[in-house]
Amino acid sequence: MKRSNAAERYYRKNMIVFLAISIPLTLLLFLIALPFYQEGFDYSKICLYPIAMAIVFTPLDIYYIVRYIQYRNMSFINIHKGKVVDCESHSYGRYGTYVGFYVVLDDEYVEQRKILTKNCHSKADGYLGTTVTVGQNPKNGEWIILED
Repeated sequence: MKRSNAAERYYRKNMIVFLAISIPLTLLLFLIALPFYQEGFDYSKICLYPIAMAIVFTPLDIYYIVRYIQYRNMSFINIHKGKVVDCESHSYGRYGTYVGFYVVLDDEYVEQRKILTKNCHSKADGYLGTTVTVGQNPKNGEWIILED
């Protein structure tokens, strides 16, 4: 069953940011280089700027689009409810700090176990001490917080 999840929201946000920066910037540099091309100017150096911008941003755009589509269409296994008891953060320098949560699952057949969710949250506000629904990615086994 497909469900919206925190990783989908994370990759959608980054996809929108990168597309909103890369497309207008590349078009702007192309429009700046266009008049020089029409005047017969040696445009070899000026045309390199939009090409360089496209080369730099296109892999990032493709990465975030593919990851967003992957998590948007993902069907999760082992869907459980659990209580968030702690968090773990990773700092990615100027790209920010992302938080993953430790969730204690109560299984019917197994005693309590603690799992770590994917680090795709920018803040721990509102999650600590609450009950959340988590699902496991069938391809790589990572746990992700699902949205109801």
